[in-house]
Amino acid sequence: MRASIISAVVGLAVTSVSANTATINNLCSFPVYMWAVDVDRVPGSPTVIQPGGSYSEPYHKPKTGGVSLKLSKTKDCVKITQFEYTQQSYGQDFIWYDGSNVDCTGTDCPFQPYGIYMYTSKDSCPTRTCTPGAPQCDGFYTLWNDDINSLACDATADIFMNLCATGPGGKAAPAASVAAPAAYAAPAASSAAASAASSAPASYAASAKVVNEAPTTTLVKVVVQPKHSHYAHRRHAHI
Repeated sequence: MRASIISAVVGLAVTSVSANTATINNLCSFPVYMWAVDVDRVPGSPTVIQPGGSYSEPYHKPKTGGVSLKLSKTKDCVKITQFEYTQQSYGQDFIWYDGSNVDCTGTDCPFQPYGIYMYTSKDSCPTRTCTPGAPQCDGFYTLWNDDINSLACDATADIFMNLCATGPGGKAAPAASVAAPAAYAAPAASSAAASAASSAPASYAASAKVVNEAPTTTLVKVVVQPKHSHYAHRRHAHI
């Protein structure tokens, strides 16, 4: 199957959507390969985001779990960076979002040498910056349980990930490194019910077994073909 070519913002038709969107802006000098994965979608081939192009989709609410937009410099879904989100309702809608480098290490991560900037359309919600060439991106998941890096905003915000950039619109970040802000707090009575996007292992396969979300106190082992296994916890259901 030939890869789709994206040179402008494209919205996908999905089963259950919101008016707000998740957008990836490719500010790199090379094409980026993207797989949109959740329990409803298992793409057989990547979407290609050309240099200077963007990919956008309305918030998708799968039957369970969240959404992972898996990003690579190659047509192989390995050593990937992931842009993850989950929309949840607590009387007020929240969008949980994060960046994940759990399937790569340091500058082996595809965009770590070039920088990443993750932000929303609302200035009150947290951002994350990956400094180009740093040993790792401290604002992203580097372990499956790095929940301090799970961010939230109300679901009327759009979320963005700029690749090969350290600011909105490709602007350079300040020279001094700035500590990542605290996540937007969901109501206390409901925060335990949050579930966020999936972080799939490096060797993603279409035959991956999906495990439904477990209670907060339970760890469920998820075996993914052919090499890796992860543990699912309440906020992140790994697929």
